[in-house]
Order: sequence, then C-alpha cells, then structure tokens
Amino acid sequence: MAHLQLIPTDVTPGTGDFRRMVEETRNATEAVAVPEILKTAADLVEHATYVMTRDGDGAPVTRMLLLAAEIEEISARLSAGD
Repeated sequence: MAHLQLIPTDVTPGTGDFRRMVEETRNATEAVAVPEILKTAADLVEHATYVMTRDGDGAPVTRMLLLAAEIEEISARLSAGD
C-alpha cells in the first residue's frame, strides 16, 4: 500500500501544513489511500477534542472521541481487507 505522509513528523505543523495536507488528501484518489486518510481524520478529530477540552471550550468530548474511534475502526477494517 502506498504511504501518504500528510504532515511532516519532524516539525510542528503550521496552518500551511494543514492546508497542504487537505489538498494532498483531496488528490489521493487511489482506493489504497482510503484507510490512511480515515486514520488521519480520526487522529485529527481526537486531537481537536483534546485541544478543545484543554481550552475549556465545552466540547462534546465523549461523542467526539467515539466518532474518532469509529472512524479508526473503519480504517482498520479496510486495511485488513487489503
């Protein structure tokens, strides 16, 4: 399976990095990229939840973490089907 490096792991991502990641994700049209795209989406939802919680934003923490887990589970099922 092809590996997408959506955000460099050796630097702190900035706004431009996130925009680039979204653009690269939109251009990843191969079916083999779907599990990794979903895993990345789950990671982003989970991280957003932690940030919102830390900042006291009153986020629906449980619901967001459950959504992230569900997306990650779908990614794992799709990866297992490779």
